[in-house]
Amino acid sequence: MIAAVSSASSAVHVYKLSIASSYTLVQTIALGGAAVRALTIAPDASALAVSDFSSKTSIYGWDSSTSQFVAASSMPLSVACSSLAASSQSSSGATTIVCASSPSPILSLLNSMSSLSLTTSLMISGSYAAAAITPDGSIVALSDGSSSTTIYSATTGSVIATISERSSSVALSSDAAIVFVGDQSFNSNAGRAVWYDSNAAPTVTLQPMSQSVSLGSTATFTAAATGYATVQWSFTGSSTRRRSVLGGATPIPGATSTSFTTNPTTLAFNGNTYSATFTSTTGVSTTTSTVTLTVSSSSSGSASGDPHLVGYDGQQYDFVGEVGSVYNFLTDSDVQFNALLGSVRATEHLNLPGEFITAIGIKFRNHSVVVDGGSHRRAGSVTIDHRPAKIADTIKQQQHHAVLLVDGEFRVEREVFVDAMFGEDFGLPDAEQRIVGRVIVTTPSYSFSIFMVEEGFDEVDKRWHTPFPHRYLDLSVRLERADIATPHGVLGQSLHAMRDRKERGVPIGEAGSFSIEGRTEDYRVGGGAESLLGDSFVFNRFGSKRK
Repeated sequence: MIAAVSSASSAVHVYKLSIASSYTLVQTIALGGAAVRALTIAPDASALAVSDFSSKTSIYGWDSSTSQFVAASSMPLSVACSSLAASSQSSSGATTIVCASSPSPILSLLNSMSSLSLTTSLMISGSYAAAAITPDGSIVALSDGSSSTTIYSATTGSVIATISERSSSVALSSDAAIVFVGDQSFNSNAGRAVWYDSNAAPTVTLQPMSQSVSLGSTATFTAAATGYATVQWSFTGSSTRRRSVLGGATPIPGATSTSFTTNPTTLAFNGNTYSATFTSTTGVSTTTSTVTLTVSSSSSGSASGDPHLVGYDGQQYDFVGEVGSVYNFLTDSDVQFNALLGSVRATEHLNLPGEFITAIGIKFRNHSVVVDGGSHRRAGSVTIDHRPAKIADTIKQQQHHAVLLVDGEFRVEREVFVDAMFGEDFGLPDAEQRIVGRVIVTTPSYSFSIFMVEEGFDEVDKRWHTPFPHRYLDLSVRLERADIATPHGVLGQSLHAMRDRKERGVPIGEAGSFSIEGRTEDYRVGGGAESLLGDSFVFNRFGSKRK
């Protein structure tokens, strides 16, 4: 046990408790002629701090090899402390020291094998006369000597509570649940001591608000409270990375500040609810009101599975073509999108029933993108301007997202999902489809999302439960500029039905009389993958002048 006392001779005397239950002087620290103003020693004697009346403060760390306190480098500090307080040493070797001054620094003394380094962790604004700190160094109390005492987080500097009590001295219990203040001027300098119990719940001063954002945007929620030490945001609904409908509010990892921003939203976020829980140092909590996130999708069409289509007007319809043939799904003056229909292998000798989109070709002016959905024996691939896209290294470097090409208004990106996502995350007709990647092709008029489907894998058991992976493509085409888009094609022509519905005030998605123009053969571009970039079909508009 170590004790430190100041003397009238401008020195600090350090005593150590002996086995005989008596204190023995082990060290005298001279202060250069200035009288001691404030003195503190850490509960575990890991540090000692002393301030004199000449506006100098020195910090010392315990040297176990010499059983002496040793000054940190660059001592003394040019700061006048009216009061000092020190924590015990943490597991990392740091002791936290608070100095009541104007402003008040919170210092960290790191003692690594008797090698000392001192840093300023925080600076608390305002003028204070008294200081206290919890043994673990997490909470500090500072009194201004005239009207109030404020409790702060020693790590963030955030205000936990304010006590409207004049005080010239202050003390904290080890869990910061009790604040003890002394007012020597009370009742004509008769003085008094008052303690405050912090078992009161935090008070929310700013409730979060519900947010509405467009698909792909982020949403930010903000709340505020007094009398808290920590904050934790929680949500109910679909998780931010993988499909998982959860019961009850689930804490969001890392969401521990007064504001929380979501990941870029998918349609699975729509309807999620969020709240923040503020907790005091004694574990008493207050939760904000629960707010809702609404995610709205701009006009889009999609195709998935067999394939099942959803037009821009919200109508659902199927397209039945010939396996091995390429059909046009969207054609416009500077954009064209064709799809190859093929079979998906189920077993060594059998295919899945129906036909699927197995490859897609997109043309934009003089650029081309071909996405191959793969097969039961190989993964999918991307070709840009007739050259394979080399993306493996880029994806590793950019956390599974790669920008493959940017040319003015034309952009090609690829995402690989380490944790598979699902059709519902992107608003696809088949919510259960397992999505392992996405290619995004953006033009001024349209944004194409081509989804790489890979079914047959059990996400729980982490193993294949089918003889072969079932690989094919899904797609979603979002309208970016309605004023310049005049498309045709199996999917594109539904945009005109959408416009007609809006003009007549008919809700999007309500059953109507829309039907595809012409015959299936009118949309056939050719046979095989070599026709993916072709434009020989009845309703071709690619290369024509925009009206």
